[in-house]
Amino acid sequence: MFFPSFKKMMAPALSAIIVLVFFAMGSTMTFGQLINGGLPGILLGVICSVVFAIPVIAVDKFTGGTGVAGAAISSCAGANVATPAAMASVNEAMYGGAVLATATAQVAACAIVTAILTPLVTSWCYKHFEGQGHGDRHYDPIRGH
Repeated sequence: MFFPSFKKMMAPALSAIIVLVFFAMGSTMTFGQLINGGLPGILLGVICSVVFAIPVIAVDKFTGGTGVAGAAISSCAGANVATPAAMASVNEAMYGGAVLATATAQVAACAIVTAILTPLVTSWCYKHFEGQGHGDRHYDPIRGH
């Protein structure tokens, strides 16, 4: 750890930051976006939360973790909804118009699905690996271990 005093000073703000970030992300999502994304957007969310969880859980366990952190990162963040617009700004002819609208709807649906599924997958992973002797090992973000 390079700056332990900074980490100690910022630690009390961690809970507030988490609440504010997730409130900001969740307040922009609507059920209509899920409908607009349709089955491809929902499938994309399932793939992100479930299928991609397998390799990241394996890597987390391989590097000494319990697998829970790997499961927790297997989501499509709400900020990814801006990716199709960024692509369209690079090449409007290829990625603009109907392609932009469809891609944005699908990524928004994916973000909503992963916002629901990723906590469930993470909870399952925690409960599953807790029974394998890792339940007493908790990561402390303040101490870094």
